[in-house]
Amino acid sequence: MKTNIPSSWSEVNLGDGMRILSNPITTGQTIDEYNEGVLNLYVDINDMTLEERKDGLDKILNLMSSNPRTEYNREFIIYGKNYMLDTNLKDLTWGWFLDMETIIANSEEGNIWSVMDKVIASLLRPVTYSGTWKKTPVIEPYNSDTLLERADLFKKALTINDVFGISLFFCLIGMTYMKKITDSLLPNSVNDLTQTSEQTNTQKFTD
Repeated sequence: MKTNIPSSWSEVNLGDGMRILSNPITTGQTIDEYNEGVLNLYVDINDMTLEERKDGLDKILNLMSSNPRTEYNREFIIYGKNYMLDTNLKDLTWGWFLDMETIIANSEEGNIWSVMDKVIASLLRPVTYSGTWKKTPVIEPYNSDTLLERADLFKKALTINDVFGISLFFCLIGMTYMKKITDSLLPNSVNDLTQTSEQTNTQKFTD
């Protein structure tokens, strides 16, 4: 039986990876049972011989025991078209943040991997080059109308190794965004508390 059973994350496209990573092992489920479920994504295990099944489970075990690549490529060429990761947080609009909030809210049980195709598609957008030597990248502005089409493309064309680093970058955006909100809400209160505390301590010493 000829099958394309992956043994590393470089062989798992985003679509299959989403199904694997958004369905973690459940309580009471053994690792072997879980790995059989992953293997069944690629081939009907009931049609496999015992030897084929063992070889297939060995590959899945290697896959699940390995870590995806954490560094990311900023640019990809897919079917002759260039796409670039927008790493400039200043380019991310309020509409982008609202869309991401909605997308994450609609994820399965809060597992972001169930919507990772849309997350990646929001950040990895078509790019053209301008300037005298065509070296200045101009990334297409975020547009929710083209998001789903690009997400479907990426599910087939990109691997988990391609996107895992980008997913970490997305988490960084989230932390940076939340810090900015927190900083915008707290500074005056924190300063007031600090000043009050200092004044109280000074008063104690002078008394």
